[in-house]
Amino acid sequence: MYSNDPSRANEVKARRLADALIREYAITRPDEIRLEDISMDRNVLVREGALSGSEAYLIRKGNKGIIRVRKDIPEAGRKRFAIAHELGHWEMHSEETQLKFCSEDDIGGYQGSPMEIEANAFASELLIPTRLASKEFRSATPSLEVVKALSSAYNVSLTAAAVKFIQISKEDCMVIFSRDGIARWWRKGKEYSSIPGIEKHHPLHLESEACEVFRGRKESAKMVRVPNEAWFPWMRDRRGFEVYEQSIRLGNYPTILTLLWVISES
Repeated sequence: MYSNDPSRANEVKARRLADALIREYAITRPDEIRLEDISMDRNVLVREGALSGSEAYLIRKGNKGIIRVRKDIPEAGRKRFAIAHELGHWEMHSEETQLKFCSEDDIGGYQGSPMEIEANAFASELLIPTRLASKEFRSATPSLEVVKALSSAYNVSLTAAAVKFIQISKEDCMVIFSRDGIARWWRKGKEYSSIPGIEKHHPLHLESEACEVFRGRKESAKMVRVPNEAWFPWMRDRRGFEVYEQSIRLGNYPTILTLLWVISES
């Protein structure tokens, strides 16, 4: 049985399994990642239909399965991630999921149960293979323009592209997802990052770009230096620690996606 402790998630295993599929199907370009074809070859049929209260679900019966994804998900990248997420459950959680419904928070969040975190890690690696994306994006200067380019190249959501970018970037970066003026979850790109964590349900600081965008100001066209305390109050007077931020509103939702780039002497 799976624990509800997010720290029990085996993201390394999830990424390795997804990478194994990339190798098995000899995928060398983003347009070769055809989720319906891959799923069918894994004995899983993908269908779209009306769903209430969930983005997608997986039904498993023996060695065959069905993924049903909500047909009115407006963004193609988000719909693809939902399918890849359910395929992650199929590949990783055969003893746990005979019927698995996944909400928007399950699929779009990155600090839920271990099973959901693993399915997200699998989906991220399947849709944006590190071995491919690193070639073009690892050395790129952090910015949301780069994230948008990654999103477009691999036909994924901005959120998925941002999380993958900080993982492959050689710089020390962080992604924060906020809703209604509150930071809901965050991810650091490096295991041994110099970036401290953010308190759970951290209210957006008035001097953060995220707060400005949430309050209606136009998004900055580039990364902007912000006070350390905008995100890390305890680092207010820390020397040799610089925080750069760029934030964007996601569609018409009260949600903000933030990219932080920290330059530290330590």
